[in-house]
Amino acid sequence: MKSFLKFFLLITLSSCATTSINQREVTPELFDPELKNGKIFVFSNHNDPRMIHVRVNDEYQQMKHKDLKIFELNKGKNTIYSFKKYLEDEFGNCNDEPYTFDTEILKEETYYFLIQYGFMGGNITARCLKDFKVSEEAFLKQINRPRSYESNFFDDLGAEILKEILF
Repeated sequence: MKSFLKFFLLITLSSCATTSINQREVTPELFDPELKNGKIFVFSNHNDPRMIHVRVNDEYQQMKHKDLKIFELNKGKNTIYSFKKYLEDEFGNCNDEPYTFDTEILKEETYYFLIQYGFMGGNITARCLKDFKVSEEAFLKQINRPRSYESNFFDDLGAEILKEILF
């Protein structure tokens, strides 16, 4: 019985241990001023164990919760669109059209996007994917402290994201 309690305690303590990921080692492009120019960084913080799909400038990728993807920035028009897919149907985004921006108007060298669940209004409220353009500071905060499956939807969201959802 004593050995069982020791074993149980060891399992309990080891399950509570967390590993720290150094984002500088995993994605050096995110922190190097020269490497991040001309890039679009997309972080999936959708808080769902199922995969989602994202299309950035006609480049298609699948993403899991807490995935970070890097895309090339086009000169001129750029688009980002996250969605779920069943057979050939694309669905699940709060907007029918992709988020579109023009580098000739928004003259930034690097763009940061978060994908999270939002809510579609109307008589029936439904959860849907929402693509948020955020500042570098808000982006880094989210990749360092993403939402877990257990946390509340509004926990630790940045002011930029709350503003997009509520207004």
